Amino acid sequence: MLYIIIATAIVVVGFHIYKRKSNKVTFPLDCFLNEQSAAIDYEGNTRTSVTYTTIPEVCANLSTVCEVFLSGLNFSRNSLSTLLVGARIGFLTKNIQGLLADLQAVKPHFFFTVPRVLSRLYSVAMEKVSSVPLLPSIFHYAVESKVAEQEKNIYDNSSIWDFIFFNKIRRTLGGRVKVIVSGSAPVASEILRFTRAVFGCPVIVGYGLSESCGVITLTLFGDKTLDHVGALIPGVSAKLVDVPHMGINVDKMKMGEVCVKGLNCTQGYYSDEESTKQLIDKDGWLHTGDIGSWTKEGCLKIVDRCKNIFKLSQGEYIAPERLENIYQLSPLVEQIFVDGNSLNDFPVAIVVPNIKELTKRIVAKANLNDPLLLNGNKKETEVSKYNFNDSIPIVDTSTLCSQPAARKIVVSELENLGRKRGLKGFEIIKRVHLSSFPFTVENGLLTSNLKLVRSRLRETFSDKLHLLYEEACS
Repeated sequence: MLYIIIATAIVVVGFHIYKRKSNKVTFPLDCFLNEQSAAIDYEGNTRTSVTYTTIPEVCANLSTVCEVFLSGLNFSRNSLSTLLVGARIGFLTKNIQGLLADLQAVKPHFFFTVPRVLSRLYSVAMEKVSSVPLLPSIFHYAVESKVAEQEKNIYDNSSIWDFIFFNKIRRTLGGRVKVIVSGSAPVASEILRFTRAVFGCPVIVGYGLSESCGVITLTLFGDKTLDHVGALIPGVSAKLVDVPHMGINVDKMKMGEVCVKGLNCTQGYYSDEESTKQLIDKDGWLHTGDIGSWTKEGCLKIVDRCKNIFKLSQGEYIAPERLENIYQLSPLVEQIFVDGNSLNDFPVAIVVPNIKELTKRIVAKANLNDPLLLNGNKKETEVSKYNFNDSIPIVDTSTLCSQPAARKIVVSELENLGRKRGLKGFEIIKRVHLSSFPFTVENGLLTSNLKLVRSRLRETFSDKLHLLYEEACS
């Protein structure tokens, strides 16, 4: 990310992750008001933040501009709001794989993150808890007890539950986190409750985009409600508009495309008048491309990106990110990509399974001591690199993912989870392909802020997606 100061404007230069197409967004210098409006007020003698991504967006990255003015240095993915409260900033020593080690070394007070990281912390914790009989029920009670305390604005990390469970989890982030801020996508309600309880601190959820110079909405410190991304920050206006080509009418459906105005909004794409006209309408409203709705308290709720939503053959619309957030709660699921089209009446999914948990389920279902005995055929295979529990041998990842028994277990799990979470019949996943390799930034299936690159996923798994629908028709 490069910031160029031109008279009274800032030009933010980014690059498309694959096509390397240059995107230049101009902002008035008044956009600094955005970071001041979003600055976190935290009292303490020493304050430390950590930055661990290099995504080409401005949402928490305006310290770069500050440092252009002050010293000409160019760092990326930091927040001017962190500097505004006098905090230090730690940078990754290597890459995202070294995140936990760096967090434990830096011991940040502020932790700026994305939902995928919080989801991963949740999955690992629940996996460990579920390995001991009765422990999941006790852990659930502990979480609910902490949530009940926090409803009364009591943040006490010295309870018996902290000693038994939560202190160990808190140490994964250094043990000093006082505020967690999550952005780039909505956070599932269960993961948000878990994070607040375990880390014993406020978890702030924000929404914004590069074209709005970062934050549009933020949840408030005292707000314990779920399923929204907060209220508008000072100086920003927003409205919902119809999306005719998707059949979305605000008056009838109480949702629409989110449009915003404010000093923080871009003046347009540099030297790209056509794209600017598509982004900003004649009345000056910036179209975000996100479908949203308002809660009764006046907070914004994000449904999904317009371009992500797809229609099924019976005319129902599916918001895949919402479904992914729900199905991600399964201990069997490491990663999931939900897809569909207007030729079929149900969505399908590509699932990266939790190999250890899936093997346990197969062993338990078959009531056997040998997890290599799949479909009644004992087959010697290479032990997977994921074999980190000697009591549960694990077969080769590719072999396991190709087993019909494994797919049936995952489909059954997703169906049960979907019904338990109140999903409608057409939102239930009925067919899955198990991927033997994960979605990563390196293989181009994730962006650098850990979002799914849906076009690349469709391209990579096009044959598998086609087969899933063929199976349904056969």
